[in-house]
Amino acid sequence: MPLRRTKVSPFVTLRRGTNPLETDAPTCHVTAFSLTVLEAFAKTVEGCESYNGIAIQQDGFTLIELMIVASIIGILAVVAIPAYQGYAVRTKLAEVLLAASSCRTSVTEVIETAMDSLLPSDDWGCHSDPGLTQYVENIAIDNRGKISVTIRGITPALNGRIITLVPLKDDVNEFTNSDGGLQIYRWRCGATADGTTVNPNSLPGTCRG
Repeated sequence: MPLRRTKVSPFVTLRRGTNPLETDAPTCHVTAFSLTVLEAFAKTVEGCESYNGIAIQQDGFTLIELMIVASIIGILAVVAIPAYQGYAVRTKLAEVLLAASSCRTSVTEVIETAMDSLLPSDDWGCHSDPGLTQYVENIAIDNRGKISVTIRGITPALNGRIITLVPLKDDVNEFTNSDGGLQIYRWRCGATADGTTVNPNSLPGTCRG
């Protein structure tokens, strides 16, 4: 059956089933047009699937599709950004604990090799000057071997807070100053009762009790 021509203006001639915007498509043929008339035609048929029996091809994204994409991006941002920030904080706190590991080794050696029962009050053989690393402000050790690490350079909420590491002679009991020569059973890390002021949820998994 021959195609029927439909005139929409003196300048634009279309055939049924054609697209006025694609001259090389098999469903489109434009003989002549003026830009002004074509713009007016586009506004007239905007959002329609057909005009006077003429098939119109719609391109681009609808408002609903854009809103769906924006909603998905928003949900991912709400979930991913806090998770990443928490991961970054725990990574830096792990570096704080790593900086304190040398002191933990020194305390272990001093306690287990003490010739008398008294533990030292300050001479643990551990470098504890301020500004040890990028994230460690200071390391202090008391006469029972408890290590207190002061944080800096992470976040304003964490700077100045303390993480503690306490040697235990059994599963629950701490060393006293007269327990020199005993073996360390384990180390307790990050306990609030020991003086840790960092939120337990922010601590690395290896420093939660």
